[in-house]
Amino acid sequence: MRKQEIGDDIAVFGNTSTQHIIGGICRNLGIAPGKVYLGRHSDGEIKIQFQENIRNETLFIIANTGPDSDHIVELLLMIDAARRSSADKIIVVIPYFAYARQERKDRPRVPIAARMFADLLQSVGADHLVFTDLHAAAIQGFTTIPSDHIYARKTYLEYIRDCYQEEMETLMLMSADAGGVSMCQAYANRLGIPYGVIDKRRPTPGKSEVMNVIGDVKDKVCLFIDDMIDTAGSICNGSQAVLERGAVACDAMATHGVLSGSAIKRINDSSLRRVVVTDTLDVAVKAGRCQKLEPVSLISVWADVVRCMCHGESLAKLFEEDHLVY
Repeated sequence: MRKQEIGDDIAVFGNTSTQHIIGGICRNLGIAPGKVYLGRHSDGEIKIQFQENIRNETLFIIANTGPDSDHIVELLLMIDAARRSSADKIIVVIPYFAYARQERKDRPRVPIAARMFADLLQSVGADHLVFTDLHAAAIQGFTTIPSDHIYARKTYLEYIRDCYQEEMETLMLMSADAGGVSMCQAYANRLGIPYGVIDKRRPTPGKSEVMNVIGDVKDKVCLFIDDMIDTAGSICNGSQAVLERGAVACDAMATHGVLSGSAIKRINDSSLRRVVVTDTLDVAVKAGRCQKLEPVSLISVWADVVRCMCHGESLAKLFEEDHLVY
């Protein structure tokens, strides 16, 4: 039964990649999650079927496009099935948009994977895309259908003001590389605190070497800010570098906790006090293996996005106190 808060012709569905958050989002909205079968044929092919009538309804599909490549296939099949079932509008809310790091040709003979997957989402039938903390904001321009970009920033600013209240005078934000400077600067401007940058080099993909620390970190509590933590090499190497240069403590914070490969071991073995990530990806099992890992939920943010779009309201109002962009 659809609740009157968002309308009787609205349905919200999750897929395999968002089972850890879809229940919370729907509880926040006061509705039950839409019923959809997600399975496989005996040969491994993905099989999906909506198990309720969605004709003439507005569908919100909350789904990631990775890190498992099956997630994007599952999402594309859901969109296609919804379009062929005569859904009126298909809005795809993507907590974690995988392949966002492949948004340009940074070397010869490589694909622009982010553009390719954005094209696929549009061509298969999505009407509107909502991204969360994209690795490259320009990806919003990769489609001709409407898209929105929402942030974990407001949630994290509240977290920082609360958890670092006693350390705010010595707190310094750090960017793990030059690519994250604008994000780090945006946080620093809102908090009124200094920031610094790690000058690093990547000899091979997934590995980084610290060359220099830009900024005076002596006697500072350093907090690394980034959009994602993948192998954790950058933040672990960066934390060691700032501590060697006189910082008194070091933490890290990122929207997407990919935490692949040896990331958990690196964090456990590092000098980091805590590593904060959101629930764009399910980190429950990894948090059980790492006491330093602290998840922060964005469920209320995504629920508010659904509310605003159902009522035809601007998403900007969700970030009215956070009007600057990066």
